Amino acid sequence: YTSIKSMNVSILSIDSCLMSYSNGLKWQYGAISGGTPAIYIPSIGYLSFFHSFVEVCTHRRFYFFGAYIFSIRPPFKILKISNQPIVSEEFFESLTRGHDHHSILFPMSYYIEDINGNAIRGSKITNKPHKIVLSAGYNDSDGLVVKLNFDNLVSSLIDLDC
Repeated sequence: YTSIKSMNVSILSIDSCLMSYSNGLKWQYGAISGGTPAIYIPSIGYLSFFHSFVEVCTHRRFYFFGAYIFSIRPPFKILKISNQPIVSEEFFESLTRGHDHHSILFPMSYYIEDINGNAIRGSKITNKPHKIVLSAGYNDSDGLVVKLNFDNLVSSLIDLDC
């Protein structure tokens, strides 16, 4: 990768999503696929990020990512999920700059910070989570550090009753 940038990200409203369990969990931004390892958040469940893509032209894909929370016990039911892709205006602006490649945003890993900016993990997540710091691949050439407000992310997730 050639560079690492930092991007503060908020939830961008695009369209409502269509989800079902019929042939795997899907939304209108493509089939949901892998992403980050899950982290257990007390009183919430496991939080993880996934990616998806849609093909818009021959050999051209646009990637998106979202988040989901799943239960702490088997069969690990998905409880909440993003209803919109987690993106920034900057990402969509890059799509219109005439790039002759895929537009890719792929979540890889993340950690959680408390209000003081200290990383909290595992059993230490008894402090109030404040920010999610997520590493992502960007357009197969860069790395991004994506920063999300924890409360805004969790409140943006919709209940999944399946």
